Amino acid sequence: MKNLITDSRKKLSGVILVIVLVAMGSFALFKTFSDVTDDSKSVSSRDLTTVQTKKVLSETVNQYISTSSVTKPSSEAKINSKMTGNVANIYFKEGTWVDAGQVIIQLERDRTLLVAYDNAKVTLDSTIAAMKKEKKAAKVAVEIADGDEEDQAEANYSSVKKSAELKIAIAQGQLDSAQAKLSNTTIVAPISGVIDQIYAKVGEMVTTSSPVANIVNTESIEIELALTEFDINKVSVGQKAEINLAAYPNEKFIGTVHYVSSVADSGNKKFPVKIQLDNADGKIKAGIVAQIDIVISKQDNVIIIPQTAVFMEGDTEKVYLVGSDSRNKIVTIKTESFGDKLKVVEGLVGNEEVVIRGTYELEEGEKVIVKNQ
Repeated sequence: MKNLITDSRKKLSGVILVIVLVAMGSFALFKTFSDVTDDSKSVSSRDLTTVQTKKVLSETVNQYISTSSVTKPSSEAKINSKMTGNVANIYFKEGTWVDAGQVIIQLERDRTLLVAYDNAKVTLDSTIAAMKKEKKAAKVAVEIADGDEEDQAEANYSSVKKSAELKIAIAQGQLDSAQAKLSNTTIVAPISGVIDQIYAKVGEMVTTSSPVANIVNTESIEIELALTEFDINKVSVGQKAEINLAAYPNEKFIGTVHYVSSVADSGNKKFPVKIQLDNADGKIKAGIVAQIDIVISKQDNVIIIPQTAVFMEGDTEKVYLVGSDSRNKIVTIKTESFGDKLKVVEGLVGNEEVVIRGTYELEEGEKVIVKNQ
């Protein structure tokens, strides 16, 4: 009986030992597999290349001629007095709108001017009346003349008529001169616009050499450019221009080319071009720095890619594409220059994911990590 118990204990111990050994072996195998897997993952992640991509789309694009300039009023007038005199009245304040022809400043009217005008008017009226009588008398003489006297009467009438016309013309000239001198005391607005500045004051003397006021019209804004001989033939009247103003960095304004010079400036050898911009609300001020992009062509269904996306194999242009499986492939393309970018004319149809950075160490078919900012 004692021997039987001993044998049973030995068998049980053997079974337990086997179980322990199997468990230890399984753990060791699992640990080894786990370590290998982790190492594999670590190496795989470490070896993947990080790239930046861009999804290319078929789009409508514009080509531009870009330059910069400064806004200015569409019309501006500095007003000078036509005579020396003292300012009697100023009828408008700075910043107010005036229409062309309105009186803005009145000079004192010297009495001698008024007397000269009145005398000239009286002289003209009396000359007209006197000449009318002389012509009438000469005409009657013609009507009653007979024989040889008739020719003499006709000649006399012709002479009286010419003399009358000359005397009336002289008198009219004297009146016009007096009227002009009198009118020169009134200073009117030559254009419609806003009175930007008034330099004169009531009671002060003004002369013909210094301006008395400045009027600007900014209902439309003008921007003048100077283009080279290489660009001028790409521009014509009616083309649109996209305008960005330093004062309004988040807005884009649209202007129109309304003048293209046929002759280069003798100084800088460039061609003047003028762009007009509607400004009915007065938002845009004169003197603002402007960046102008004149649209010289518009193209539909165009694919544009950055130059960094393309690499060369011999004379062949190629790009890397990234598929949905994160693997890259090489595609042959053809491009044309498009400003600082490239226009794809063959090889892409749109909606592809093109690698634009990180192509240096890429190998076709390998997986990549896409990291776009």
